[in-house]
Amino acid sequence: MRLLVGGCYGEVHSFLTARTTFRNLAGQEILDNYSGTRTPLGGFIDGAVEAGVELVPAIFSTVGASPLPTMESYELAKSEMLNHIESVGKIDGILLDLHGALTAEGMTVGVEGDYMEAIRKSVGPDMPIVSTADPHGNVSEAWVALADAIFCYDSTPHIDEYERGIEALENIVMVVRGEIHPVMALRKPGMLAPTGMHMANYAGMKPEYPMAKVWNEALAWEAIDGVINVNVFLGFFREDVDSTGASVVVVTDDDLGLAERAAEAVARVLWEVREDFWLDFKLPRDAVAMAMESEKGPVVLHNPEDDPSGGAPADGTEILRTLLEMGAKEAAVWLHDAEAVVHAIEAGVGNQVMMEVGGKLNWRFDGKHAKPVEITGTVKLISDGILTLKGPMATGTRCEMGQTVVIEANGVELVVTEKRSAPNFDPELYRSVGIEPTDKKIIAIKQTHHWRAAYEPIVREIISVTCPNDYGVGSGPVNYETGVPSWPYQNIQRPIWPLDKEYELWF
Repeated sequence: MRLLVGGCYGEVHSFLTARTTFRNLAGQEILDNYSGTRTPLGGFIDGAVEAGVELVPAIFSTVGASPLPTMESYELAKSEMLNHIESVGKIDGILLDLHGALTAEGMTVGVEGDYMEAIRKSVGPDMPIVSTADPHGNVSEAWVALADAIFCYDSTPHIDEYERGIEALENIVMVVRGEIHPVMALRKPGMLAPTGMHMANYAGMKPEYPMAKVWNEALAWEAIDGVINVNVFLGFFREDVDSTGASVVVVTDDDLGLAERAAEAVARVLWEVREDFWLDFKLPRDAVAMAMESEKGPVVLHNPEDDPSGGAPADGTEILRTLLEMGAKEAAVWLHDAEAVVHAIEAGVGNQVMMEVGGKLNWRFDGKHAKPVEITGTVKLISDGILTLKGPMATGTRCEMGQTVVIEANGVELVVTEKRSAPNFDPELYRSVGIEPTDKKIIAIKQTHHWRAAYEPIVREIISVTCPNDYGVGSGPVNYETGVPSWPYQNIQRPIWPLDKEYELWF
């Protein structure tokens, strides 16, 4: 059995003015980069070995979390995939690593349906196609109609990507052998779940978390004979396409009625807990004061608005500015500023620098952005920024943050990276540059929820912070009392909660 492997992956922010292009890994590069990692592709690779099937690596195109890719870049990635399919000879099935929140400049729909449609036209209606997906995906009817099955990560933080990759491999093998005949049902409850909110869902999560109730319902349906998989997608509200919003996708073995009943039941529970996603956000001065008054750390200052994994520039400064102004000590902060890195390297380790950091990438559609903060400090370390993730999410993945410096400024250790792709959901970001998070009183994290699995076991307190003077560079202009985002949506289907507060569930 020969299974072609590839994908088109990204979580993109429709409302940023910057543009990006795809990074394409082809053929053996895919195996070399993802073998031994706890990722969907790592699961495909190990699952194939266990099942005794041959993987045929095609092309894996990714923009990660970013602003919109150009249409030219997407069309190139798609055509490269079609060229690989035509050139590899006979295959028995296709495994795709997709995200679900990917679109391109000028598109009003998600890439996933368009990408699947192009592949279907190439291979015909009978070729088994199975994909993995991220629970922040915005699922379209086209994607569900064109795939045989979807296997979304169960957890947020995403600590089960590898297992879902293995599950997808095992199921496509059964499809090829004729042992199962998957069908899928899609239900969209008509709600946005802003990803700055509390959507944690992972082993060890607290029972009061809203996703616990949703997931208990999903697991009850998964236990029923004939149900292959229940996928809960909370969606990604920074992507402006016609499918933006929460979704439930259920895969059954040739029983569409069962899939529809299960999808509707889980979607109803998701709707019922919608208001429980809101967190109690504090303003920066209140949050820092609370952290400073805490008897013992570490205390996490959690700022989802400037999350690079949500497409943000990650150079917001309000928490850093507040820590310095209020005289906080034993604090660790990370931000992205390539220009500041250059200045620190020129100064050299052990020398003092006085410069502005952060607030330099003005990507917002309305021109509003964070302001740089002036710091005076000592360069403690210069690093190449290369590390391997050791936490529970994407374990074993190599990360390149670019040139990286550590500056000590009045009790705050500031990590500044050349690239914004620093994995601040993993304590290894700090440990790789000689900072032990558990020794700190305060840790600032520009992240939405992926950090919880690694950090919750080692911190004493979590304070969620909203930074109005940073203008919500990542999550956007969201009223954190009502949860209503005010991006200038053009393509999203209306009515939808909470944009339309009077809207009631349609089924």
